[in-house]
Amino acid sequence: MSTRFLAIVVICTLAGCSNTKASGASRDGGTGDAYIEEAAPDAVLLTDDSLAGGGDDLAQGDASVYVQTDAFAGWMGGSCALNSDCVNSPAALAVAAAKCLDEVFCLSGICRGECTHSCVVVRSDIDPCPTPRLCVKIPAGAGLSLCKITPVPCTVPSDCPAVRPVLPDGGQAAWTCEDGVCRYPGFEYATR
Repeated sequence: MSTRFLAIVVICTLAGCSNTKASGASRDGGTGDAYIEEAAPDAVLLTDDSLAGGGDDLAQGDASVYVQTDAFAGWMGGSCALNSDCVNSPAALAVAAAKCLDEVFCLSGICRGECTHSCVVVRSDIDPCPTPRLCVKIPAGAGLSLCKITPVPCTVPSDCPAVRPVLPDGGQAAWTCEDGVCRYPGFEYATR
């Protein structure tokens, strides 16, 4: 069985974006089409194996690439230590052109930007979002919740997620609001 589906990587520069249709092979041998916000003549198809090296080349320069894997679909580009380092990164500029509810963050030293997905918490012990994201209600979203990877801001504990991860003893705790960020016992955000 092939594990080759990192569908498409497109070089995105600061020059602007155009719409392009590209295809990639799926894990089951079929093909799928994806519309991408940026195209360049030297677009590259990456596989999961080609990203295994850490992606150091993605942290350099003023270009971003569009990456789609099982765990991430979005733009990568620019080096970082904190989420705030990515505000004006190539990844942030590329995802802004996508005109979606986006999130820009730093993960493993590389800036990433992705369009967030909506979510609904049915049971407080089950997060409907893929790990390490949390289903977070948007304050001005009139009931809208999105899968987010960045620390959840708050002014009061009721601003925190409805999801309450199960603790080692099998119980659940309450979120607290500490220094403007939601905190939960034993939970660490994947980004800072």
